[in-house]
Amino acid sequence: MPVNKNALMRYRLIDAALRNRYKPYPNKYDLIKACENLGRISRRTIEKDLYDMMFDEELRYEAPIKYSRKEKGYFYDDPNYSINNFPLKEQDLNTLEFACSLLKQFGNLDPAMQLLESVEKMETYMKTVGQSKNWQNLIQAEKSLSEAGMDFLGPLLEAIRSTTRCLLVYQRFQSDIAKSYFFHPYVLKQYRHRWYVIGFREDRNEVGIFSLDRIRELELLNESFELSQNFSAEDYFKFSFGITVQPQEKPKKIRLKFNKTEAPFIKSQPLHQSQEIVEENENFMILEIHCWIGFELTNAILGYGSRVEVISPPELRNQIRSEYQNALALYTN
Repeated sequence: MPVNKNALMRYRLIDAALRNRYKPYPNKYDLIKACENLGRISRRTIEKDLYDMMFDEELRYEAPIKYSRKEKGYFYDDPNYSINNFPLKEQDLNTLEFACSLLKQFGNLDPAMQLLESVEKMETYMKTVGQSKNWQNLIQAEKSLSEAGMDFLGPLLEAIRSTTRCLLVYQRFQSDIAKSYFFHPYVLKQYRHRWYVIGFREDRNEVGIFSLDRIRELELLNESFELSQNFSAEDYFKFSFGITVQPQEKPKKIRLKFNKTEAPFIKSQPLHQSQEIVEENENFMILEIHCWIGFELTNAILGYGSRVEVISPPELRNQIRSEYQNALALYTN
């Protein structure tokens, strides 16, 4: 049950009274008086507060409150205890240490650099409250081998937050010439170790996508833009398989047949948010996804080799067959 604001304020006042060295061993009347500015407090309320501070599983204070018969008042059995001491259990410490190690592995990204100071402070605290584990040697997160474009993450994030109009110089893989674009950044997205920025392109008067590793220069202009109320990243990528968006095309319902070896992996890690299992038995599983047919989709299907068969639509089935025939031709000599 959620704790109300008044209760939390009482806990802090009770905590302060129990730690008051000039007036030790407060009794229930003293604790009621300490909370009098919060309104009328009953003896039963104070009794419940003391119990909750000691035993409530949601609060997790686990306050070492004892009653002294000699002094006829309450005290902390641990003189250094306070509910403000951020009490954590071993499981909490392990979780935080694990999170710290993951953040440090992404420390080369500009936004993550802003977190590293806090991470290092947290690690220092871990060492003071318990044995610190070297999670870095136990956990290896998958990272990009290239840092191209990472310097633009921070500025673009700031431009998104402040709705600042940008001028970027961009060079496509297929081109030897870099071009300039006026751009309104809306959102950042990562796919297959590459970062992309999605936003409004003034040259096309429509939403577009730029890969950060192809940006050559970026300037945040001293101008703001008005964020489109019609744009939603979730809707924009709803029928996308990966990063490619094809609003001029109609999304297709695609049926794929996976063998029994691959089926459990696809169930545990769906190919697409629209994935539905149409048929399943001990030998195979047929699923359906609703998306655009593009480069990322065909590459994903080809990656499963003989473990998957495209059932429909016919144009995708024929495209995959053609790719396999071309690949086979490379090995026939």
